[in-house]
Parts: sequence; C-alpha cells; structure tokens
Amino acid sequence: MDFSSLNPITSNALNLAARNDNVKEVERLLKKMNPNCIDKRGWTCLHEAAANDSFRCLQLILKNKDIRPLAETHEGHTALHLACWYSSSFQTIKALLESVPNIAKYGSIKNVTPLHISCVQGKLDIIQLLLDYGAIIDVQDSDGDTPLHCAVLNIQYEAVTTLLHAGADPEIRNEINCTAFHLARYQGCLQTKIYFSICV
Repeated sequence: MDFSSLNPITSNALNLAARNDNVKEVERLLKKMNPNCIDKRGWTCLHEAAANDSFRCLQLILKNKDIRPLAETHEGHTALHLACWYSSSFQTIKALLESVPNIAKYGSIKNVTPLHISCVQGKLDIIQLLLDYGAIIDVQDSDGDTPLHCAVLNIQYEAVTTLLHAGADPEIRNEINCTAFHLARYQGCLQTKIYFSICV
C-alpha cells in the first residue's frame, strides 16, 4: 500500500475526476456511481478531493446523500486527515469541519489526529480552526505524543505557544516518559524553552 503518494494508477473515474477538480465530470458520475467506491488504498472520491484541494468537487461530494463523510482509508485516515497532511487550503479544511460533525476528533489507526498533523507542520490557522471545531487538545497517539509533543519535536515555536495558550497540558508524558518540555530540553531548543517559561 502506498500512502506516501497520491497514487494515480488504482483509482476509478469518479476518484480521478475529484482529484482533478473536474466539477462537471464529478456531477455526472455522482448520478450513476457509488461515491463510496474505494481504490487499493481505501480512498473514496471524498478523500481524493480533500487531499488534492479540489474544493468545488468536495462541496458537491459532501452534498451527496449517499456519501459516508467519515469513511476511513486502510490506514484509518478520514478526508480531514488527508486535507491536513497534503496541506489543502483553509476553505477545504473548513468545509469538511462544517459538514461533518466531530471529524476533528477522529484519530487514525495509530491515533494520529488532524491536530497532530497540523502541529507537525506548524499551520497556526489550521491549528486554531481545528481547536474551534472541537479537536481534543491533549489526545495522545500510539507513541503517547500529544499535539504539543509534535510541535516541540518539529521546532514549531508558534504552534507551541498557541497550544499552551489554548490549555494544552505540558505535564503529559509520552511512551518514553518525556513531557514536551523534556523534549525541548533534549533538543537544546532555547526558543521553545523560553516559550514554555513564559506560557506555563
């Protein structure tokens, strides 16, 4: 299975049209195809539209009465995970959050949430948007890392500040018994340590 690429070979016509933001073709195919058909990765047309920032197609697909908006890929990723992972636009991510209640709370097989992903990337506008739509701030992935751990590990200073001001718990320990502050110290990351001292 190839999660690392947008593998064009395995997809059906509807998925391909969604990937390419071909609104007319998506509209035509939605009348005759099941929108929940998957490729070898478990991706539906909704996953394709989200990952490729095909906003107009995403809107059409979300309005379809048969769509399963919380469908997960074989790795357990929702359309929101993919939109965050592939850095889709603010409007695409917001459309998913507005259309699919509680999607911000869903974790993958390894319990990685869209908030973890956005903290790795340091996308402040998306981090705040996810928090506004109910993302769980202190959720731990399979390694015990919270979004705060992820922000520290990836030296995303402003994300650290945003999370701390939003109420992230800096005392949570991961599987190797480290808090986010411990990780900042181990990395010798002075700027992150300063943020901790100011915010905590």
